[in-house]
Amino acid sequence: MPVEVSEHSRRLFSKSVLGKATVPSPYSRPRGFKSALYYNIGNDTLMANIVVKKVSAKSFDKPIVMRDAEGNDVIYAVVDKVTGNILPQGYGRVLMNSRGERIPKEQIRYFTFDSQNREVEISPYDSNVGGGKQIKVMEEVPKSTLSTMITTGLYELLADKVQDVPVLLKIARDLEAKEKAAILPIVFRTGFTKHYGIVTGVIEGDKF
Repeated sequence: MPVEVSEHSRRLFSKSVLGKATVPSPYSRPRGFKSALYYNIGNDTLMANIVVKKVSAKSFDKPIVMRDAEGNDVIYAVVDKVTGNILPQGYGRVLMNSRGERIPKEQIRYFTFDSQNREVEISPYDSNVGGGKQIKVMEEVPKSTLSTMITTGLYELLADKVQDVPVLLKIARDLEAKEKAAILPIVFRTGFTKHYGIVTGVIEGDKF
């Protein structure tokens, strides 16, 4: 039996919002970051095309320091896009080291600070959301352990297409039956911030 979802829901993994299993026609595709969610049940791997939609989020980013190959500090300098001259303010930016030399982006090294305020070199994470990209579940943890985790934002995983709705419902039912949450890494844009999503399934009667 096909599973359908109302125009007001398609909301699978939100503790506070439940959707009704009735079919909108035509299906209204939500806006957000597209990806493909992979989830294992026994020996079977389920895949659903999803949209990750921001509800709220707080930033806990650490400072990033840029340097060139010789260790000189690098900043973004504002320039006139036509003449290339440095401006006190403007709309064009180039990477420039402390000696006034322009540095190609591929030669930039990135550093941040650890918990003891020691400088460590890091590399940017590759984005895993967007067309043709994948999000894979790292592990599953008991829901009873979620109170020990710090939540910095709330997002929804929505079905990208109507045929993805029953797959998401199957994942939600599996998580609920096991009383577990799925942990998955999410990198919205290539850079230095990696989020770890805590995914739970919420089902009440014909709502999920």
